[in-house]
Amino acid sequence: MSETIDREDTSIGGVTWHCSDEDSGPDVGISVYLGPDDRLWCGEVSRQLFDGADGQKHYRDDYGWFIVRYRGKETILLAKCAGEEAAREFIEQIGIWVRAAA
Repeated sequence: MSETIDREDTSIGGVTWHCSDEDSGPDVGISVYLGPDDRLWCGEVSRQLFDGADGQKHYRDDYGWFIVRYRGKETILLAKCAGEEAAREFIEQIGIWVRAAA
């Protein structure tokens, strides 16, 4: 994930914006905290992650935003997002559901 991890909202269902600039929106990604060592990420992925998750079997390229589950040492490339706004809405909604369930 991105360099803003030190300010991650670690409350259950907490949403964190990952930004390239201090005062910008989530231009790198957005994540929701599901529990200790468990996060759902929507955003850019590295080529290393893409290749390690066999992304080329399912997607034409590693450009755009992806949905990734980070659970313990496991990294799962789940889907490609329609775009940044769709990813943001998706993660915000997941955060609402997780907070309600907690």
